[in-house]
Amino acid sequence: TRHGFECRSSWFKLAPSTRQRMSPPVSQHHAWALAPLEKPIVGQPAGGSSELGSSPDHAVSTANIDESTCREYRVYIDSILLPLRPDAIARRLEVHSEIEGDRAGRTTLEEGLTVFVRKLRDYVSGCDDRKLSKAALRRARGIEAQLHELSEPLLACLVQEGLLLPEDLHGIWHGFAVVRGWRDSKVPQECLLQMLRGALLELEEIEVDEWTNQALTWELTLPEVHQAISVSAWPSLCELLGRLPDCVTPA
Repeated sequence: TRHGFECRSSWFKLAPSTRQRMSPPVSQHHAWALAPLEKPIVGQPAGGSSELGSSPDHAVSTANIDESTCREYRVYIDSILLPLRPDAIARRLEVHSEIEGDRAGRTTLEEGLTVFVRKLRDYVSGCDDRKLSKAALRRARGIEAQLHELSEPLLACLVQEGLLLPEDLHGIWHGFAVVRGWRDSKVPQECLLQMLRGALLELEEIEVDEWTNQALTWELTLPEVHQAISVSAWPSLCELLGRLPDCVTPA
């Protein structure tokens, strides 16, 4: 941990142009999360399913979505994802590194997830009992349908660029706690699961084993964490981690 922190501290002492030259190449898939969206954002027709992670048979229809609406969705999604983009994380990490030392990466991620969720609740359904207009509901469905795919590379990019260390990824549990008060937290929790899945794919096998063990034996045993995770999210989380933590019993 300390070695990783020292490496990251040295990284911030470099000139920006030097950092850019030393950065590892970014895959085409991850580049989509690094830059503002260029692909058109599409929505669902009225009455369509809003569930994330559905099969290709539930592909979003573009029949009733005009070009101006696609541009509108793209602006909203860019705004939602902004706090987790590398440039935003790098700025906050530089500030926290001077104060919090080893914990700077985790604190920065927790802060980014808090802002992400706050922005998300302005545009999607499920955060409370408010009644959405037909246009707002249609917009929410379009945004929700796109976020599932766009979430996976977010943290992976941060790991790949060296902005986050493996232990910093435990900040993801803060995201689950932040959405605890939502009436239906399926949308944000699916986004968080996709972020975590993508990030773990960037780690070495031994790092994944160590991270998973820490999650199962400590992080997920904290009441404020495991009580904040909805029942619907545990099957996917169990599949990702290999088993449930001891404090959680299968239904």
